[in-house]
Order: sequence, then C-alpha cells, then structure tokens
Amino acid sequence: QAAGAQDAALLGPLADVVDAQLRQNWQASSEDGWFVLRNSRGDNEEQALVVPAGPAPGNGRQVSVNVSLNAQDDTASVGVFLQNRQANASCLMEITATAAANLFCYTNDKYEPIATVEGAAKLDGSDLIEFVEFPHAARFFLNGQVIGDLDGKAALGADIGVMAYDRGTFGIAAFQIADLPPPEGGEGQTAGGGS
Repeated sequence: QAAGAQDAALLGPLADVVDAQLRQNWQASSEDGWFVLRNSRGDNEEQALVVPAGPAPGNGRQVSVNVSLNAQDDTASVGVFLQNRQANASCLMEITATAAANLFCYTNDKYEPIATVEGAAKLDGSDLIEFVEFPHAARFFLNGQVIGDLDGKAALGADIGVMAYDRGTFGIAAFQIADLPPPEGGEGQTAGGGS
C-alpha cells in the first residue's frame, strides 16, 4: 500500500498504468524520491508509460516532470512522450546521457527532428521538463529554457506520459498534468469557449 502511495506521488496519473504497460527487460521501483525504470539487458529498447489525456482545454494545460538518468550509452534518454495511436503519430522531448535536449516526432514511422539543444541538461537530478499545450500546439521547456514548439502535430491531444530509451537507470518524479486557469480578468478566448 505504501509503495502505491509513493508511486502516486512520483508519477501522478501514470501510477495506475505501470503494471499494465511495463515491458519485458524493464524493472520499476521507487527509490530515494524517484520512480526508477531500469533496463540492463535490451539495447535500443523503449519503455513508455502513458495515460489518455485527450485534447488540451482552451486555456491550455501544463505537463511537468523531473527526470534523471545514469547510463553508459550516449543514446540513452528519458523524457516526455505524446502519442496518438489512431494517427500513428508520436512526439518526444528527451534529455540524453550526453546532456542534449531533443524534440522530435514520428508520423507513420517517418522521423522529423524539430529541435536539439546541446548541453541543455544538467544531469544532476534537477532537470525539469515542462510543456504547455493548447489545442493543436505545444511549447517545450527544459529547466525554464525554451527547447522548441510543436504546431499542428498529429500526436497532440491524445496520450501523454514519459519514455525511457536504451540501457540504463532512469528516474522520474513529480509527473503532473494540470489544466491552466483562464487568463486574468476573464478577457481573451471567448470565441469557441464553453464545452
């Protein structure tokens, strides 16, 4: 029971999907304030944990997560993952073992690089990935620095979560999805408002 509560604090809405989505070769545990994913055997293997979030609300939503990794392979990475299975589309903003931040998408298995910022990650356990998503658009940040934007990508407005890639030990903490409040004064997006 305590482990479940701990996972919920670290993973937020993702806590409920770990058992169903954890893949072979991957282990999951809670340690020292992190939800830890370990892959010691499989090269080039990915582990995603996602929840159906649906389209972003009109005022937008913010997704944030603390990430860390410890890996020998430069290609190892951890980050936030958006996917729309029906559209066969996904986008990922990751930090790698070389401290780069990458934002890219796949649509129908076609790779589309969007942004890379070398040396953006601290890799000291303090890295914070955030994105603000509006209907059909999203902006991604690492430690407050803008990494890149998605505009009209098919992966938006469906499933949201995290992904770890390649061999290594990956930490996830404080994952949350929060709707943003309306702008002050009630001005703004009245067109198309309502539910």
